[in-house]
Amino acid sequence: MSGQTKKKKSKTVAELEQELAELEASNASMWNTYGSELCAGEMIEEEKALRNKIEKLKQQEANKLSFEVGKAHQRKIREEKIEEYANAKDKYWENINTDISNGIVKPITYQEAKDIIVEYEWLGCMPSISQYYFGIFFDGYCGGVTVFGTEYAENRGVWDKYNYTGRILLLARGVCVHWAHEHCGSKLIMDSIKLLPEKYDVITCTTDRAAGEIGTIYQACNFHYVGSMRKGSGHRFGVKIDGKIYGSRTIRARLGTMRKEVILEHYPDAEFVPQYNKERYFYFRGSKSNKRYLKRQIQHMIKPYPKRDEQE
Repeated sequence: MSGQTKKKKSKTVAELEQELAELEASNASMWNTYGSELCAGEMIEEEKALRNKIEKLKQQEANKLSFEVGKAHQRKIREEKIEEYANAKDKYWENINTDISNGIVKPITYQEAKDIIVEYEWLGCMPSISQYYFGIFFDGYCGGVTVFGTEYAENRGVWDKYNYTGRILLLARGVCVHWAHEHCGSKLIMDSIKLLPEKYDVITCTTDRAAGEIGTIYQACNFHYVGSMRKGSGHRFGVKIDGKIYGSRTIRARLGTMRKEVILEHYPDAEFVPQYNKERYFYFRGSKSNKRYLKRQIQHMIKPYPKRDEQE
């Protein structure tokens, strides 16, 4: 024996929240049984101390979630478009009433969504699976689009244990054009969600630090942040081809393999760049009780919002 005391492993937020729930249930049971024979003050203080410990730990985690991701790629594209169109002959947008109250969100076609997604979205393409498309219009001109589709992992039963299967949709794409109002994105997202079929009461979306994303717009829309739901090191496969980064799904679909030598055979200048796991947000719809129920399914995973750590 070395005589050294083994350091006790600190409990996680989820473990402390479970401990608090058990303490509250135990205290309630004891009070119902023994009533005034007990010291309610001690019970309350014990619960309060545990809540404070949980909040302190959450704040510590929040402080760690300050990502050095720089400026969001979507923002860069909009700024580039502003510069690109600065000398355009027909600046039709200058005569548009872009006040946010003038924006009307309505369904659009796949092609209408694609035209704007390809030009403005950092991935530069539509998702492989999509079902619903919406646009926000100012004086008849489209100022941004959203694209919703089946959540990719749903057919693998990933969402069964949360009771989200059959009711979850992925916000797969979303972008606003260069002349749109600065709050166009949040209005577009929230009004698009209102137009979805009622059966979809779980809306999810992901952010990618490789694109400088932390989900600022989803935070503004009161989505719940859970971070990465993938197990492992926190990194995933990525390869840059002609300046664009592709993941394992796309490469496997194109080449039937992810073997480095095969990729280089087809794309000699390809660069292999490991990517961060995507991080996830959730939004719930329906009655207050339904939203509380849906939130409880992921309560143990909900984290403080990440913040952008950049000097601009």
